[in-house]
Amino acid sequence: GERPVALAGIMGGLNSEIFEGTRHVLLESAFFDPTTIRRGAKYLGLSTEASYRFERGADIGGLVRAADRAAYLIQQVAGGKIAKGVLDQYPEKRQQPVIELRLSQVNKVLGTSLASSEVFRCLDSLNMKVEPVDEDTFRVVPPTYRVDVSREIDLIEEVARISGYQNIPVRAPLVRASEEKRYWELDLSERVRWIMTSIGYSEIITYSFISPNTIEHLGAKSGEPLVNFVRLLNPLTVEQSVMRTSLLPGLLLTAKQNLYYGEKEIKLFEWGKVFFSRGADELPDERYHAAALLAGPMTSKKWHTEERLADFYDIKGAVEALLDGLNVQEYVFRKGTRFPAYDPEASAMIVANGNELGHVGLLSTRAKESLDLGRPDFFAFEIDMEAVRSVMQTDKKFIPFARFPAVYRDISIVVSKDIEALSIERIVREEGGELVEAVEVFDLYEGKGISPNEKALGFRICYRSAERTLDGEEVNRLHQRIIERIRKQTGGRLR
Repeated sequence: GERPVALAGIMGGLNSEIFEGTRHVLLESAFFDPTTIRRGAKYLGLSTEASYRFERGADIGGLVRAADRAAYLIQQVAGGKIAKGVLDQYPEKRQQPVIELRLSQVNKVLGTSLASSEVFRCLDSLNMKVEPVDEDTFRVVPPTYRVDVSREIDLIEEVARISGYQNIPVRAPLVRASEEKRYWELDLSERVRWIMTSIGYSEIITYSFISPNTIEHLGAKSGEPLVNFVRLLNPLTVEQSVMRTSLLPGLLLTAKQNLYYGEKEIKLFEWGKVFFSRGADELPDERYHAAALLAGPMTSKKWHTEERLADFYDIKGAVEALLDGLNVQEYVFRKGTRFPAYDPEASAMIVANGNELGHVGLLSTRAKESLDLGRPDFFAFEIDMEAVRSVMQTDKKFIPFARFPAVYRDISIVVSKDIEALSIERIVREEGGELVEAVEVFDLYEGKGISPNEKALGFRICYRSAERTLDGEEVNRLHQRIIERIRKQTGGRLR
């Protein structure tokens, strides 16, 4: 019966092996498909000298020549008679690739100025068939034993090798630098993250999908921007059925989880997008916001200090650190805000150049109870960073150090509780002009000796001129004019 003679291209068989008594030898000169040999050797776990050679490609055009040479050498060494003819099994004649080579491409890649005759000489010396097509193009057919030459770049490599690497001129490559494109949201987000982490806040990243009930728990009503949701067509759950319109729900739910695990101090912030629907025919309005949440002790109880819980001025200080770090000038806090989750008596809008940047405040008791947040007071802010970007000062200017001494005057004035300290500060700066360098509130008093509807505010005013030393009489006259104007515009009186 029939038996296998060999693993073609990998290993010969025992029954076709030559030994001392062999008298007749059949020479096989073959080409095997490289892919088939590589797969077969890997499948059988046999890596032989034959498989190593055939899986890399052999010379399909040199098989008869190789068989004739082997027969001749056997006859010269061992004697014997060579039978005439060959048995040829060549089912599909392989065509050598025809490669087009452009002279201009050769010189472009190598950085040379070779003539067409030199390129022809290099390829012809490698037994390649070279046929000029026009002044710039050759049609090249590599010999069958050059299985590694199949592309134009392969021919260019051969030209460089034969003409001599030493003939290629050495010059720095021409590199065209593309213009760097900066994205404001990336730059701004990096600055926000650096500022917030530097004052002790930890960044969180929450899902952009929220439950509409979360916004309702914050007190938002129908028709308000907070409930202008972008709804998902195929939400995974009801809890993630709309795109967020505020970053605060994610911060509050994360804080709730942290409190559940026993954390006492909550200092979290997030940078991300919020989404507002603009109707079925338009894309949503996507805006970058930054928000933070603060709760719990700011200082722990020790033998020499008492525990101090977070208050409104801690979160207000975080806002000031952020806006100062972003170089936002002349922003103010105006009492009250349209954001429904805050306590109206402990909240404020953040305004700069007449633009509302965001809001800051104490989370209302009703909102806390709706979200089941527990005992600590929660303070938060949320700022529209695209509004901030419009008022940021991109250029910083150096202000020379003061050359002349400052003069300080204090004033304590009793006014109605409805009058904000900011309005009095504005009066001081308007009346004092360039001579008023700084105005600070250093005291607030309510109680004995003052009507229940009144309060006493203490201001420290710094007077300084950039051109001369101010004398006492001049400062006193200006100070008196400021007092008179405060009296006139606020109805207040000196304490």
